[in-house]
Amino acid sequence: MSTATIYAHRFDAANDEYGGLIGGGERGVPGYWAYSVKIAQNWELAQEQAATPDTRKVALWSAMVMSPDPGGVFDVLSWPARLGLGGPVAGLPATRAMAEVGAFAMRSDTELLLKSRRVTPGRLSDAGFTFGHRGGRPQP
Repeated sequence: MSTATIYAHRFDAANDEYGGLIGGGERGVPGYWAYSVKIAQNWELAQEQAATPDTRKVALWSAMVMSPDPGGVFDVLSWPARLGLGGPVAGLPATRAMAEVGAFAMRSDTELLLKSRRVTPGRLSDAGFTFGHRGGRPQP
């Protein structure tokens, strides 16, 4: 198991298995964001080095999905931003201290409030997989 946080914080394009940028050295972001990338890299290295001669290993990258549905991750993470405790979300500026207060109140980390990881499933899409839900609404 790994995490999509391994990818770089970026707005220019989506990350996927083929052309995704590994994070940890982005300009203009807090240096401690590299910590979660290092954790993900260590997870993957440990999996790669594990002796499993009779078992196929697959690194599944998971992430929170921002859905508009009530009770979803976006619903939970958006309230600190509405209170002015988030980061530069939708043009709302916030100081590091404000983000830390919001993260503390949520028992989370400021990275979850500030970092953007736009990730698409390149291999699944290439294999013809289609998702049953897009934009929070079931597809026919």
